[in-house]
Amino acid sequence: MKSALLVIDMQKAFWDIEVAEAFKDVPGKAARLLAGARKAGVEVIHLRVQFKADRSDWPPNFMSHLGPLEGNEGVKVLPFAVEEVGEKVFIKNSFDGFASTPLEAYLRERGIGMLYACGFVTSICVNLTCATAHQKGFKTVLVEDCCGDYSLERHNFTLDTYKVISFRAKPLDEVLIEMGAS
Repeated sequence: MKSALLVIDMQKAFWDIEVAEAFKDVPGKAARLLAGARKAGVEVIHLRVQFKADRSDWPPNFMSHLGPLEGNEGVKVLPFAVEEVGEKVFIKNSFDGFASTPLEAYLRERGIGMLYACGFVTSICVNLTCATAHQKGFKTVLVEDCCGDYSLERHNFTLDTYKVISFRAKPLDEVLIEMGAS
């Protein structure tokens, strides 16, 4: 079965001092994951959130005045997650990577049935994207040590709560072996 790696919202808006401290291993591990996927021939797909400053494309009830707004620093990709030439990038204006992008059609067109996921924020965009992937029939693995959240407690709660419902959670080293990249 063909597989792909979804790199979800690895953007400056989600990498503040507290997150960087709580998830200090994520940059190195995410870089290893991307390198391993590329080496193994697993397609790397980047999902990035970006909202208009005028709020015209904000989800209902979304009240943040910060974050990944068009033209601000928050939309910038973190250095360890920059796409390589030829890798697909989808810009989304939703917490779920399937809701406002042609991601599903793209995956089906390419015959991809297995998804690995990493990124920010575990409890929001990563979880919602994985849940939708599962509901649409994709086998989904969340690379648990290549994600981050606003706190370690929220990250762990999400993994513990949803790992049997929306995704399987596996550590990086296990995923690299599964991909054939180790």
